[in-house]
Amino acid sequence: MDFDDEEFIKREQSDDLLFEAYDEQVKTKAIKQGEELLELCESDNLGIRYLMIGLYTALEKFDKAEELYNRYSDDSAFMLFPLSIMYYKNGVYRKCKRVLIEVQEVMNIY
Repeated sequence: MDFDDEEFIKREQSDDLLFEAYDEQVKTKAIKQGEELLELCESDNLGIRYLMIGLYTALEKFDKAEELYNRYSDDSAFMLFPLSIMYYKNGVYRKCKRVLIEVQEVMNIY
């Protein structure tokens, strides 16, 4: 590998880090806007909660994700899949399995 290749790889790695930081900023901003929308429309007839639970899970804001799930008690796959991922990421495998079984029942998958 010559000098140009090493420089290219370093640049690509730094670009990846910048993209990750930018991506996190965008998600954080989206969460803030989503929370404001949920304050304005508590019944969430817009379905913002489905986007929010995914964002909370992606940014590992597990307390917020669980709070949102409990607030709406929505047993749709849109809510349950991110919830199962959250439990899996936290190492709470029994809850993860329980939620996935619930998804199976909701969607009639056997």
